[in-house]
Amino acid sequence: MPDTKTSPARYFSTAFSLPKWLVTDWLSGFGAELTRQICFASNRRPSIYIRPNTLKTTTQQLAEKLRQADIDFEIVPTVIPAQAGIQKSTDADESMIKIKSPRAVTELPGFAEGLFTVQDITASQAVRLLMPQPEWTILDFCAAPGTKTTQLAELTGDSAQIIATDIDSERLKKVRENTTRLGIKSITVVEYEQLFKNSKFSILNSKFDCVLL
Repeated sequence: MPDTKTSPARYFSTAFSLPKWLVTDWLSGFGAELTRQICFASNRRPSIYIRPNTLKTTTQQLAEKLRQADIDFEIVPTVIPAQAGIQKSTDADESMIKIKSPRAVTELPGFAEGLFTVQDITASQAVRLLMPQPEWTILDFCAAPGTKTTQLAELTGDSAQIIATDIDSERLKKVRENTTRLGIKSITVVEYEQLFKNSKFSILNSKFDCVLL
């Protein structure tokens, strides 16, 4: 093992299985101690968060299903916009659930019924900050696999007009699958090329209240 004092970049690269060039940049910008902490964090297994499908259930109802199945979990408040900045939500149905038990997501109670979606908690904040409205027409330009697209539908009560597309047609299939599993009706999945042709989905002839990239 390389020496931490004489060859810190080689040491961190070897010990944490990270590219040497990346570790070198961290050492240059942050110093040895903070780099060590970053390396540890980079090797940590990410937590699994699920977003309750508020069209079908509530956070508390889903939590009770998990509790009955002996799943270890934690309800985590999300971040939503406030008039003068950002604050934590006090609404239980604006929360997400952190799964602590090692379990395949598809085996969690409620998955097959479309009661939740797996989503990174940070990604969920981006959609909440849009504050989408039921009367809006929304274009999700990089929709696959549909996590934020379906969140848009849930936040608007499945009443907005949402066009979902992605340049990768294979990954776009996941949007259709997730939309069907969650029972969402307001999402129209459109092949990327159709947006630039003379069709009813052409962005040249359409107006959108917001575009999600």
